[in-house]
Formats: sequence, structure tokens, C-alpha cells
Amino acid sequence: MNLKSVLLFSTQLLLFIITSCDSKKEHIRLKDVIEYAEAIPFDSLSKKQQEKIDYCYYYPYNNWRDTEEFDKKESYFVRARIKNKFLAELSKSSAFPVSTLLDDSNPRFLYGKYSNSWKFYDKNNISIRPTTKFGGHDIQEVTRIGDLDNILIGPLPKKPDLMEIEILSDDYEYARNPEYKIKNNNR
Repeated sequence: MNLKSVLLFSTQLLLFIITSCDSKKEHIRLKDVIEYAEAIPFDSLSKKQQEKIDYCYYYPYNNWRDTEEFDKKESYFVRARIKNKFLAELSKSSAFPVSTLLDDSNPRFLYGKYSNSWKFYDKNNISIRPTTKFGGHDIQEVTRIGDLDNILIGPLPKKPDLMEIEILSDDYEYARNPEYKIKNNNR
């Protein structure tokens, strides 16, 4: 086989592979999954939301048995708007098709322990310790309006600067997770 034949065969094989890939996920840009995220202090929550928060704790790294408490009045929350159809498309698997992930009777199914979890980083790009064992951080509220989920996440022991959704699907094809630079108030 000469060099020209090898190159022609390689090009045809590469074109075949590219055209046979699932192109549905290719049009989703990771930066478009999280539409908005804002860090808010505990005292910016409604009275009803504040009353739901009893005990604030986080897990030390690599130790799921012990917890360390922090003052809820010094905690932060993240109010985020997620494009649920984009996230479901990225998260789908043979066990969890898009229709299951977007089940309106349980909008939390797309997030949490066995689905997608939250990671937050402070202004120095240091990971904020998780506040739930396997879900990253607690979800206080999820309200689904069409293609958007409005979510309240927290409490967090530190003010976050960057939000990341860790995709837990075995079928996830990207090297990075969706992330968003959080809007912060002046506190």
C-alpha cells in the first residue's frame, strides 16, 4: 500500500467516524447550561427559607463520618437558573433517558445524589467543602418553569465565586463540566 492510499483510507475512516457520532450533544455548549447564578448571604433569604435551615455543617475532605459545623448566619446560598433540557441531554444515559430526567412530577430528579451534583470554588479557586455526602451541596428549592429550573443551593460555608455542575452520567462525553462565574453582591 502506498502513502496516498493510506491517507485516502484514513480520511474516509475519519469522516465515517465523525458522521456516525451522535450529533445531538454536539450543539450544546457547556457555557449555556447555567444561565445565571448569584451568591446571596443568609440574611437575604426570606423568613420562611431561613426557618428551614437548622444545622449547617460540611464534611472534611476524605472523611464522610465527621462533620464540622458553621454558623448559618454567616452562610451563603446560590440562586441559579439552569436550562434543564440542555442539562438533561448532557446527563442522559441508558438508565436515565431525557424523559425521566425531565419528569415534571419530580424536578429534583435531574439534580442530587445519583444525578448531577454541585461543586463550588472560592475566589482563590479553592474547592468549597461539600455539605452533603454524595450530592455536593443541598438543594433547598427547585422550581421548574418550562425549560428553566430556578434553584436555591446551600448553605455554603464560604462565599462562592465559581459554580460547577458535576455530570455523573456514564455517557458524558465532555472533558469539562458546565460551570459559571457567580455574580456576587458586595458582602
